[in-house]
Amino acid sequence: SKFDDAYLKRPAKVRSKKGKDVFFKADEAKKELPASYIEDNKALDAALKPIIDAVPDLAGYLAARFSLKSGQYPHLMKF
Repeated sequence: SKFDDAYLKRPAKVRSKKGKDVFFKADEAKKELPASYIEDNKALDAALKPIIDAVPDLAGYLAARFSLKSGQYPHLMKF
Protein backbone atom coordinates (compact mmCIF):
# COMPACT_ATOMS: atom_id res chain seq x y z
CA SER A 1 0.00 0.00 0.00
CA LYS A 2 1.10 3.51 -0.73
CA PHE A 3 -0.06 4.86 2.64
CA ASP A 4 2.45 3.54 5.15
CA ASP A 5 4.31 5.11 8.06
CA ALA A 6 7.02 6.53 5.83
CA TYR A 7 4.40 8.31 3.67
CA LEU A 8 2.82 9.99 6.70
CA LYS A 9 6.06 10.87 8.47
CA ARG A 10 7.07 14.53 8.64
CA PRO A 11 10.39 15.51 7.14
CA ALA A 12 13.17 15.85 9.70
CA LYS A 13 13.94 19.38 10.88
CA VAL A 14 17.41 20.77 10.52
CA ARG A 15 18.45 21.72 14.03
CA SER A 16 21.22 24.16 14.78
CA LYS A 17 22.32 26.46 17.56
CA LYS A 18 20.20 29.57 17.66
CA GLY A 19 20.90 32.95 19.17
CA LYS A 20 18.47 35.17 21.07
CA ASP A 21 17.34 36.94 17.91
CA VAL A 22 16.25 33.77 16.16
CA PHE A 23 14.70 32.31 19.32
CA PHE A 24 12.29 35.19 19.85
CA LYS A 25 11.48 35.63 16.18
CA ALA A 26 7.97 34.35 15.45
CA ASP A 27 7.83 35.06 11.72
CA GLU A 28 7.85 31.50 10.43
CA ALA A 29 6.27 30.94 7.06
CA LYS A 30 3.33 28.56 6.90
CA LYS A 31 4.42 25.25 5.41
CA GLU A 32 2.57 24.07 2.32
CA LEU A 33 1.61 20.45 1.81
CA PRO A 34 2.87 18.77 -1.35
CA ALA A 35 0.34 18.63 -4.20
CA SER A 36 0.60 14.83 -4.35
CA TYR A 37 -0.38 14.58 -0.68
CA ILE A 38 -3.46 16.78 -1.25
CA GLU A 39 -4.51 14.71 -4.29
CA ASP A 40 -4.07 11.46 -2.34
CA ASN A 41 -6.15 12.88 0.51
CA LYS A 42 -8.97 13.85 -1.87
CA ALA A 43 -8.93 10.37 -3.45
CA LEU A 44 -9.07 8.75 -0.01
CA ASP A 45 -11.93 11.02 1.08
CA ALA A 46 -13.85 10.20 -2.11
CA ALA A 47 -13.45 6.47 -1.45
CA LEU A 48 -14.53 6.71 2.21
CA LYS A 49 -17.46 9.13 1.78
CA PRO A 50 -19.98 6.57 0.40
CA ILE A 51 -19.05 4.07 3.11
CA ILE A 52 -19.49 6.64 5.89
CA ASP A 53 -22.76 7.90 4.41
CA ALA A 54 -24.13 4.34 4.24
CA VAL A 55 -23.95 3.90 8.03
CA PRO A 56 -26.51 5.97 9.97
CA ASP A 57 -24.99 8.48 12.42
CA LEU A 58 -21.40 7.45 11.58
CA ALA A 59 -20.42 10.92 10.32
CA GLY A 60 -21.64 12.52 13.55
CA TYR A 61 -19.89 9.87 15.63
CA LEU A 62 -16.59 10.43 13.84
CA ALA A 63 -16.91 14.21 14.21
CA ALA A 64 -17.75 14.07 17.93
CA ARG A 65 -15.10 14.98 20.46
CA PHE A 66 -14.13 12.21 22.87
CA SER A 67 -13.59 13.21 26.46
CA LEU A 68 -13.74 11.68 29.90
CA LYS A 69 -15.12 13.23 33.05
CA SER A 70 -13.67 12.88 36.51
CA GLY A 71 -14.18 9.36 37.77
CA GLN A 72 -14.63 7.80 34.32
CA TYR A 73 -12.06 5.15 33.48
CA PRO A 74 -11.79 3.91 29.88
CA HIS A 75 -10.66 0.42 30.91
CA LEU A 76 -13.88 -0.04 32.91
CA MET A 77 -16.25 1.17 30.16
CA LYS A 78 -18.37 -1.24 28.17
CA PHE A 79 -18.86 -0.24 24.54
